[in-house]
Amino acid sequence: MKNITKYVFLFVVMLLMSSMAPTPVKIALLVNGKNEQTAEYAALQKFFDARKINYTVQKITLDEVANNKFDLKKYQVVWYHRPDTLEIVPSEIKMGKAVKSYLNQGGKMMLTLDAVKLLNAWGIEKSPIVVKHRAAVDEGFGRKLGFHGFRSHPVFIEMHGGAYIWHAKKDMKMRTLGFFENNLPTANGAKVIGIDWAYITYDDKNKLLWETPYGKGKVLAVGAYTYFAPDNFNTKELEQFTDNCLNYLNGKFENEKQDFWKYDACKVEKNNQIIEEIKVTPPRVWQLKSSPLSLSRLATNNYFDLAGKRSLVMGKEKAGIEEIWTHPVMSARDFNVGIKIATSDTICWLKNITPKFEVRPEAIVRTYQLPNGIQLNEIISSSVKDPVAIVHYQWSNVVGIERIVYSVKSNLRYMWPYNEEALGSLNYTWSSQNNTIVVSDKKEEFVSIIGSNSKSNLLVGGQFDDFKYANGKWEGTPTDKLQTAFLVETDVQNKSALDVCFASGNEGISKTLVDYSNAINEAESVLNQATAHYDNLLKNTVNINTPDPAFNEGYKMAVLGTSKFEVETPGIGKSLMAGYSTTARGWGGAQKVSGRPGYAWYFGRDAAWSGFAVNNYGNFELVKQVLKTFIKFQNVDGKIYHELTSSGSVHYDASDSTPLFVNLFAHYLRYSGDVEFVRANWEAIQKAIDFCYSTDTDGDGLIEISNVGHGWLEGGTLYGAHTEFYLSGIWAAALRDASYLAEGIDKKILAKAYLSDSKKVMQTVEEFWNKDNYYNYGKYRDGSYTKDFIILTTVPVLFDVLNKERSKTMVEAFASNSFSADWGMRMISNKSPLYDPRSYHFGSVWPLFTGWTSLAEYQTGLYNQGFTNIMNNLLNYKDFSMGNAVEVMNGETYRTSGVTSHQCWSETMVLQPIFEGMLGYRPDALTNTVVLAPRLPFDWKWFEASNVKFGKNSFEFKFKKQSDTDWVYNLTSNQDFKMNFTANLPLGSKIQRVLVNGKDVEYTYLDNKQYLDIKLDKTINVTAQTEIRVILTKVGLSTLPIYVKPELMAESKGFRILKQQLEGKSFKIDIEGKSGSTHYFKLLAGTDIVNCIGAELIKKEADGFALFRVTIPADKEKYQQKTIRINVK
Repeated sequence: MKNITKYVFLFVVMLLMSSMAPTPVKIALLVNGKNEQTAEYAALQKFFDARKINYTVQKITLDEVANNKFDLKKYQVVWYHRPDTLEIVPSEIKMGKAVKSYLNQGGKMMLTLDAVKLLNAWGIEKSPIVVKHRAAVDEGFGRKLGFHGFRSHPVFIEMHGGAYIWHAKKDMKMRTLGFFENNLPTANGAKVIGIDWAYITYDDKNKLLWETPYGKGKVLAVGAYTYFAPDNFNTKELEQFTDNCLNYLNGKFENEKQDFWKYDACKVEKNNQIIEEIKVTPPRVWQLKSSPLSLSRLATNNYFDLAGKRSLVMGKEKAGIEEIWTHPVMSARDFNVGIKIATSDTICWLKNITPKFEVRPEAIVRTYQLPNGIQLNEIISSSVKDPVAIVHYQWSNVVGIERIVYSVKSNLRYMWPYNEEALGSLNYTWSSQNNTIVVSDKKEEFVSIIGSNSKSNLLVGGQFDDFKYANGKWEGTPTDKLQTAFLVETDVQNKSALDVCFASGNEGISKTLVDYSNAINEAESVLNQATAHYDNLLKNTVNINTPDPAFNEGYKMAVLGTSKFEVETPGIGKSLMAGYSTTARGWGGAQKVSGRPGYAWYFGRDAAWSGFAVNNYGNFELVKQVLKTFIKFQNVDGKIYHELTSSGSVHYDASDSTPLFVNLFAHYLRYSGDVEFVRANWEAIQKAIDFCYSTDTDGDGLIEISNVGHGWLEGGTLYGAHTEFYLSGIWAAALRDASYLAEGIDKKILAKAYLSDSKKVMQTVEEFWNKDNYYNYGKYRDGSYTKDFIILTTVPVLFDVLNKERSKTMVEAFASNSFSADWGMRMISNKSPLYDPRSYHFGSVWPLFTGWTSLAEYQTGLYNQGFTNIMNNLLNYKDFSMGNAVEVMNGETYRTSGVTSHQCWSETMVLQPIFEGMLGYRPDALTNTVVLAPRLPFDWKWFEASNVKFGKNSFEFKFKKQSDTDWVYNLTSNQDFKMNFTANLPLGSKIQRVLVNGKDVEYTYLDNKQYLDIKLDKTINVTAQTEIRVILTKVGLSTLPIYVKPELMAESKGFRILKQQLEGKSFKIDIEGKSGSTHYFKLLAGTDIVNCIGAELIKKEADGFALFRVTIPADKEKYQQKTIRINVK
């Protein structure tokens, strides 16, 4: 009886499952029967064979259709795939009658490749469908071709708005069919779904994918790239796209959003729409409190920004606002203010006055002295969470100012790679009752509202580029640019304050008006909320305090600067953007009006590299959001994007983003302990790993650049390798990290396999080593290597996947002036024939490279050099864009270069070397264990770090020199954890005892010829209060980190300490400096100095340090190296 019940139950379950299975789509596949098309049809049949659960396919010849031998009404979709490029034959024309009858009755048809010409032959489309050829040539970025929709369409489901369905394995000429230049499909109801998409360019003049309604049915026409038989790297993309097309025609995506490309003439039109009245609170004087993180100077032409999660305000220090971006549009630009003072008939424009300029985390403050002596304060603040910004004015004399005039433009420029006309015509209106300008697209989806809380008058508004005063009135300068411009006069008589509010969004006028109303009525609260946000941010992250105020402030500035790249875009999600600048800098996208604000969109590798530091300082939730966005936009083959614009365009043109995704995921798990997040997203992780494996076409175990995407280098003389040392090192680390992730969710077999492969890759990577004692950077297809020595070789070092001695030998060379400037690291030696100090990749200094080098130096025991590079990064926040770390600097003189003046990974490369380098901090939340190996500068007598986080735990770490020979490390924790601890001491130090909580412990000397590193033999159990004490009988010797504050536009001073070591009683220091120059340096000398060779002892200080002077010999070479010997008792 039990068995009968069991079988009945199984039968019912199977019956239910079969009833729940989707009914296959019935497809009639039209074939022409030509032998030369056999391979293509065989490949198409293979596509269907793999999807039998989804489709039932009947092949029907053209003659059978033409002669009505099959009733097409039985099929949900009829597909004619025609790779044949010969002229249309009679049977194709003849079957048009049956096809049109089928369509009239509601049938759905897909035409691919040359079959789209039949729309002309059948009389469905009158506008000629034209053939045009384009080259598919690999010029360094592959040969990817496909279609992109306008924002969103179901044929691109799971493909994020566009699909590179063709990626040839060799250069070729591609045949495309469609409508080109100004030609469009003219059949009634015809709509363009997809345009030509190559690399990162939308060619909206090439309309290759469209739909045409006919009767009750419709035709989907695909005029290019749908080849199934030829070799194609992007077969998965082609198959996904094909599935989408068939399901779209079958009605599966009826409820999905459908956008189409529009080609209507774009206009700027005034409308008389009545805007809902809002009640506005009169302006009031703000109580501006002092800020502990305020920087100020006389205004320059340097860049500033205020960035929240929704709004980005940018400009120059002297006056105005250049651009406001409320992603994905530029909501306002060119905001300028003039003052009509009581004693003058003319307007005093603030751009003609140089103010005092102050930057705070929450605001920009300009202080102007007007011609009549009145002090005018301008305070700009941007909401942290809402798409609004406030510009507040207050002044000292209530009767001194009569009117404030402002000019502003709005073009609602949709972000690149869409062009400036992507959103179509602009509508604008002036609401006199609300004192507001309202600009929107025609659908009133994207909106910009600008106004004030005082009675205003629109002097001029419309499609203008500028304003001039002539014949007693203001008038606008007409323009053909798709933009609006406004000149507004505000009455401020008998007042002492005014607020101008900017609100924008893509949720319609009503929603934007609510945001505007909330902000204008509580203008000061925008500032106060921003102040509270940044205060809380610093309180809730790791707090570091040292004897060096410059270090302390720079650390906080880097945390704040990093946080401002957290951006949330509706429809996309939340992640880290890469870099901020206005559209005036960098490549304009080859478009009439640039839609590229620096790099203010989401980059894959940028977010991954930056995410490590965000974990470091404890914002695990933000890193989780970064990972979620990676997963949301992961390609169908598992690849992680390189670029994701806020307009929703996704480019997968880099090879490093995917392994870095795995690295960041493992880093997140080590810090957060969030196993469930790993388990829930294991499929995405494994897809990424499998994609990486798939790129190894030559079987050497290394992932590749060829036909995958660029590595670090995106062009130039060094570009063109088959794979990179940088990429190979990341891959070795990613496999090791994949093993950790798999082990964390009990996938032990996979974990073992990944770890084994990681070790194999590490062995293979050693083949990049050369006889000149460095690792070659690139490997060509023929197995040969590039010869240039470049800074990117530091990356495998910092990931600890290389031979340690080789790593140390190579990294020592980077301390030389050939790579090092006083403000950071060059990509390539200044002795290289390729060197150009202005070149983006061949000579300029990147804080990113400087951070990588610092991490590599700490990894190889070069602690002073590592700290020097921390400071080289940390100190530049005062010099260019105040409070911000720039993207790139000139390699020869201290000035900016590159595109952006505020770059995310420039900020995080202050932070990651502090945590993982200087502190040697590496947590593992899964085992509740921390590695801590502080390598603090020896002249710091104390150090404090609180709120250091991992998992659900946090602890405080303090160091103090009770005396020169008594070094104490204290740990305070809210939960118990385990710690592996290493102390760093000067060379030649003699240890009396090492104690943990008063008890002697054993230790081991590590292999480091430049310092005395001791590791405690046993793991410490850290409880509420734990003390580690190192008691010395003798303090040894060590140099201190050498760094200087560079002078603007000046060359490096160039004094470098390259190496130190103790040879018996002789302390040897290798230095480098400018020929004929004299320098001073300090030495910790805890013992008596007998004599010095090569340097002069100036004085011995009471705290155990000694000051020396050294002169570099004069020579024809710019830099000279020298050895100093200090002999001690």
